[in-house]
Amino acid sequence: MAKLQIHGILSDLHKLLASYRAPDFVAASEHPGVSPRLREALQALAREADSEQRTDPTRSPNRERVLRPRNSHAELGHPKAGGGNVLEAVRQSPHYESSRGLVMYARSMGLRLEANPKDSRERLARRLAALIEKMPAEKKDEAVANLLLGRSTQTQGWIDVIKSSNQ
Repeated sequence: MAKLQIHGILSDLHKLLASYRAPDFVAASEHPGVSPRLREALQALAREADSEQRTDPTRSPNRERVLRPRNSHAELGHPKAGGGNVLEAVRQSPHYESSRGLVMYARSMGLRLEANPKDSRERLARRLAALIEKMPAEKKDEAVANLLLGRSTQTQGWIDVIKSSNQ
């Protein structure tokens, strides 16, 4: 059996255990149309749910489901992360013009960012932003300031157009 299938099965079991309480599994096992083996499996799930609910600190005493905290988008380097300021700075920097520019900038800051053949510029930008987010505050501020040096803005673009038309 493939690892992916195993993980899928285990994931589904954990979802069941998180969604139902022990009495629910017991009631299902007592349904008249349930085979003996399935009844045994449901009773085992009831025992597991009961033991999990007793030992799970995220469950309230009345056994209602309490949501566990998940990884924040910032920890995952997601573009909608709280660290969007860093990602936005990366996107506005002149280094964002190429994947190589992002890698070279990371190297200049002492960060290790490697570009894989199928990595998009956006993916590299997110990975670079995540690396910068992990830096100490002073270094992080310095990295963001360096990113914003020489950035192209809409105003700068209009200034360039005006200058080129006057020549």
